[in-house]
Parts: sequence; structure tokens; C-alpha cells
Amino acid sequence: MNEAPAVRVSGPRAAGKTTVCVAEIERRGGTIIRLDDSDERAALAADPAGYASRLTRPVLIDEYQRVPAILDVIKLDLSRRNQAPGSWLLTGSIPIEAVTDPAWSTGGPLTPQKHGHHHFPRAYTR
Repeated sequence: MNEAPAVRVSGPRAAGKTTVCVAEIERRGGTIIRLDDSDERAALAADPAGYASRLTRPVLIDEYQRVPAILDVIKLDLSRRNQAPGSWLLTGSIPIEAVTDPAWSTGGPLTPQKHGHHHFPRAYTR
């Protein structure tokens, strides 16, 4: 998170991705979006760009694959402004290729991190 403007943390369910990422975003004073919450998911899906524009950075989008359109919003956001490192943090338990084109995972704007091989402070690791 200290180097790339957008980071994707992937790994199996119940591996601790969300726990680690929530702690980091709370420490940085950002926004946490949990797409397992049906109301939050519906609000984001209804207007991804508008919803995202109102969020305080850094932003954690947990289970981003539940609303794949957010990836296009993030990509456009990254292309329009010089984002600070750690502006976007996405967690998911399925490969990104399952929800979008391969450019996102190979040379695209998201820096992938497997849970357990990230750059978070040691206090947040399991």
C-alpha cells in the first residue's frame, strides 16, 4: 500500500484478508465498503462512479467482485489524477480474471498482493 495507488489482496476465504485490511484502512482514516452488505452493494451498483466519488481515501472495497463495475471506476479515477499510494485497496477470494479482462491482472493498474505477502505493519498480520 505504500507504493502503488491501487492494491488487490487475494486469498482463500477466512484467511484474514478483511481483518488485516480493515485495520490498515482504519489506521489511515479511510472508508470501508463491505460488499457482502446487500444495502451497500445495491447503492454502489446503482451508481458506481457517483458513489465512489463521495468516498474518503484511502478506500477499502471488500469483496470487490460482487460489483465488478467498480473496477472501471477505479481505472478511470487512476487515469485522471495522480493518486497517492494506497488510495484503493480491494479484497477478494476469486481471481480477478473471473470478473474482468486480463489487463487488470497482468500489467493493469492493480498491484496484486497475496495475503501473507503484503507490506502491512507486522501488528496487523495473523
